[in-house]
Amino acid sequence: MALSNKQRVFVDEYLICLNASEAARRAGYNGKSNVIGSQLLANLSIAEEITRLLKERHLSADAVLA
Repeated sequence: MALSNKQRVFVDEYLICLNASEAARRAGYNGKSNVIGSQLLANLSIAEEITRLLKERHLSADAVLA
């Protein structure tokens, strides 16, 4: 399933701050950000995208160190 623009912003913000509540606020979600952040992290598509990007960034960091 493709991510919405808001979900993509959440993923990007989560990778910056590593805090789901803060990332939800920064992405523009309204309501209890701690609940929304947890729900977003539980979304399989979002979790897979976060994992993919973390692996991608880890590989590029290894390339820089090499």
